[in-house]
Amino acid sequence: MTENDILKFRLSNHLITQGKLNTPESVVSWMGAMQAQDYGQAKYAIGSRTVNPKNSDIEQAINEKRIVRIWALRGTLHILAAADIHWMLPLVTSGIISRNQSQFKKLSLGDDDFTKIHRCLVQLLQGGKQLTRAALFEGLEQNGINTIGLRGAFILYKAGWLGIICLGPMKAKQDTYTLLEEWLPKRYTISREEALAKLAERYLQSHGPATLKDFILWSGLSITEARAGFELIREKLTRIEVNDQLYWMVGNNSGADILLGNRYLLAGFDEYLLGYKDRSLLLDAADTKKVILKNGIFKPIIVENGKIIGTWNRLIGKSKISIETDVFDGTVHQSDFLANEIKRYISFANS
Repeated sequence: MTENDILKFRLSNHLITQGKLNTPESVVSWMGAMQAQDYGQAKYAIGSRTVNPKNSDIEQAINEKRIVRIWALRGTLHILAAADIHWMLPLVTSGIISRNQSQFKKLSLGDDDFTKIHRCLVQLLQGGKQLTRAALFEGLEQNGINTIGLRGAFILYKAGWLGIICLGPMKAKQDTYTLLEEWLPKRYTISREEALAKLAERYLQSHGPATLKDFILWSGLSITEARAGFELIREKLTRIEVNDQLYWMVGNNSGADILLGNRYLLAGFDEYLLGYKDRSLLLDAADTKKVILKNGIFKPIIVENGKIIGTWNRLIGKSKISIETDVFDGTVHQSDFLANEIKRYISFANS
């Protein structure tokens, strides 16, 4: 087994080279969770893994409550399959809240404050209301709750982590917020052990081969819980050792039979890069700052032979969308270098 084999397996398991699925919810379920603070990029991360990608299909899946945006892994905004929210949030929430206690203290947000805030949020949103951030904050302020600066952001975050609110459909290009229990009533619960096994399996089936440290970074779980998750599904795992590094994945995917060589446009914050602690197989150290900016932004990427060779950007003109690319080695490529991928993205964006 070589580093190239690892990349082949990952491209396949990420649904980039093969195995693309038919619906947004099946993609999101397969991936486990998909980072979504940049909504447009998150939609293309899903679309690039579907058979006939359409922006409107993903919007429709959100409107029909088949996939949902909510703060989840590591406390950041993700898109989850509706069926996964009520088992995944309880698994990760306690660790997130514990790690943010010092931030709550800095913002003068104590337990009593949150009790009042959460009661007010329910009152403002109950009855199926979907309010923009501005409208929601206005309602909180009218009830004597300060939402200035980071205080407002962390009020929303914690309400999401606890499963009180989630994001609803867009309203005039603005996010809306609604009550999760009304938007997506809880259907059933599973034990913490079952949830831990399920999350580990989802990660390794879609991101594998990956290391334990990769899973810890992606999930935000403790070392102890991450190890327990791997142990719970050990019989389903394939062990791979490359350069004295131990990797794991679910089953024996046929991805290693795929010939490398094709090029792909992947979204900003795409799981192919973001889902790992060690990104050295994918991205040369000299190019890291061109992809991962100081403000935490992950730029849209160009992938060739499983490695990140450049970035891309969407340009919106008066009559059409075009793509600007930046290939790191400065090589001038033929006009068809990314023709199919560019055509696929523009078709998605216009659909």
